[in-house]
Amino acid sequence: MKPHAFVAMPFGSKPGHDGQLIDFNRVYTEYIRPALEAAGLEVFRADEEPRAGDIRTDMFQELLVADLVVADLTLDNPNVWYELGVRHALRARGVVLVQGPRPNQPFDIYTDRKL
Repeated sequence: MKPHAFVAMPFGSKPGHDGQLIDFNRVYTEYIRPALEAAGLEVFRADEEPRAGDIRTDMFQELLVADLVVADLTLDNPNVWYELGVRHALRARGVVLVQGPRPNQPFDIYTDRKL
């Protein structure tokens, strides 16, 4: 069984801190997913779940069992921050932070390295 990665990030197009639209679906399909697959990981993002069910239960399960969680902190997306906090509470390791340009860094992760 392949190691498993869960990706926490915004979906669709959203304005960045400079007002320019960022296509997060493109970032995922062209950069994040291929890089993780090339590293031998099975990749999952919440919007890829094909079945009906309780989204929160699925999200908690992913955050608990994933070998790696990738969190995109380019924007201050409350869902991504919540998922990152849950992961930090559940498992001390196995988190990679990615981030596009932003004018300032949130205090709690200011010293953490980001891609």
